[in-house]
Amino acid sequence: MIRAGGLAIAALALSACIGPAGADAQRVDVGGDVFWVRINEPAVVVHNFATGVRNQPRLFQGAQTAIAQVSPCTLTDFRQEVGVNTYTGTLTC
Repeated sequence: MIRAGGLAIAALALSACIGPAGADAQRVDVGGDVFWVRINEPAVVVHNFATGVRNQPRLFQGAQTAIAQVSPCTLTDFRQEVGVNTYTGTLTC
């Protein structure tokens, strides 16, 4: 029998294993920034949880680099979602 507190701890431990962007996301480090890349061909989604306004150009480039590190496919239609550090694109293999 698992108590409610034990269940919450188990859920937290499981979420740490699968990462903040889901079980199928790959963690990629680029220049000190952490990106979570999820590929569901032809779509690709990249998350970054950094804060700040002045780092947006660096994170935009870093997201593209993160994709290149996990996929040999060509990236097209790459864009940042409005207001968040989520980037989407299309892969052509």
